[in-house]
Amino acid sequence: MNRRLEIRLIRGTATLALAAICALVAESLSAQGPSRRSRIELRLGVGARVSAGTSASSEGVETTTDVAGMLGAVGFSRWMGETTVGTLSVGVLSVGTETRAGSSGVQTETSLVVPLLVGVRRYLGPGTSDRRFFLSVEAGPITGLQTSTTVGSVVAAEDIVRGAAGIRLGAGVDLWAGSRLAIALLGGYTLMTDFSDPIGGEENHSGPDGTVSIGILFGGGR
Repeated sequence: MNRRLEIRLIRGTATLALAAICALVAESLSAQGPSRRSRIELRLGVGARVSAGTSASSEGVETTTDVAGMLGAVGFSRWMGETTVGTLSVGVLSVGTETRAGSSGVQTETSLVVPLLVGVRRYLGPGTSDRRFFLSVEAGPITGLQTSTTVGSVVAAEDIVRGAAGIRLGAGVDLWAGSRLAIALLGGYTLMTDFSDPIGGEENHSGPDGTVSIGILFGGGR
């Protein structure tokens, strides 16, 4: 895919998602009745793949660090009924660094993979006063960012931005701590198309994840 087309696609999708977030927030603030409930949450994840190492060769020394999996996200949820919730989230799927030091100089690469997902969460059964199980599906663009800097006889820098499409299937449980605070345990799997160029050494960052989220409820009722 052409780089300019990728950047335009990413910017356009991000603009539409931001507009959707603003619309949902405005609706939450203006709605009436017990169903006008929304939640803002912070998700903290555990990397499903963690690697770090140092190797030496005739060309120099190479040090790499890579952490992949849903490492964290900020989300917004809007109730559309007693059992259905619309969700929006932006997170970090992978982060990595790579440093090579040799006779030609020092080269450093940093990478970041960011998913922007819109989805639906469906609660199962009536639940209880302190917990409720759910299934979820989310989809949206996944943006890969990579910066490469070389310091030697000359100083050079290169930025790469690549886009892909992704979908995340998940399941979890809400654990209520009072009427306004919820702790959610979530597990899921992210599937994505390949980047046109490797980001962080990988063209595809699909994989499982596990997260814990802390959410604040606002609006009418629980």
